[in-house]
Amino acid sequence: MDKQNKIVAFATYPNPTSNVINFSVQINVQLTKVTGQIVANKTNVNTLDIIGQPLGIYFVTLAMKQNS
Repeated sequence: MDKQNKIVAFATYPNPTSNVINFSVQINVQLTKVTGQIVANKTNVNTLDIIGQPLGIYFVTLAMKQNS
């Protein structure tokens, strides 16, 4: 059976932020420093609390769970 990619619209806000990142859908999220160090890895969340993280540039990787 062929799996097809599905395009899903969502929002991430606010940007920039210093406390909480919000997602309009439940999503898996990974927050990574520019050095490659993973500082957060959460599953099925609508928010990501970044209070306490030093100021800087981070990469946010998002993924949705695939239905079987």
